[in-house]
Amino acid sequence: METRAPDGYTITNERTEVEVTDGEKPIVTIENHKNTSIQIQKVDSVTGDYLEGAEFEVREFSTNRVVAVCTTDRAGIAVTEPLPVGDYIVVETKAPDGYVLDETHHHVEVLYDTPAILRVSNAPLTGIMITKVSTVDDEPLMGAKFEIRTAEGRVLGEAVSYTHLTLPTIA
Repeated sequence: METRAPDGYTITNERTEVEVTDGEKPIVTIENHKNTSIQIQKVDSVTGDYLEGAEFEVREFSTNRVVAVCTTDRAGIAVTEPLPVGDYIVVETKAPDGYVLDETHHHVEVLYDTPAILRVSNAPLTGIMITKVSTVDDEPLMGAKFEIRTAEGRVLGEAVSYTHLTLPTIA
């Protein structure tokens, strides 16, 4: 039975029996499968453009132990080191600048000899301009504070109403 696989390969758990008779020199071939990686492709949910700067944790499914951390490059791709065959969870920990964090826990199955590919999209942040006005004279009111939430109730941040500053004319 194999007790240690070469680096980058999955150990063979199969028991190999060989019968040896006098004068014979049997040849035994034991195959190991190469560990494969997870390729994460990060894209804009509106345009489909690839996005740089998204950070991910890759966790073992059964233990939730973090086994890899990676960040998408200029091409919008992040690739883990080779991983043993098994089930993993991929979680985005930092969204690219200008995008909403994807909080989905993506299940990925790593198989023998073929990289797993995960495509994750992010919605761009949109700007909100809030103008608070008086009910008496429709004049803008400055300094009202608002909490911005998703439809599901998750807090995205705060905003403060403002008015345009009008400077006196200098003659």
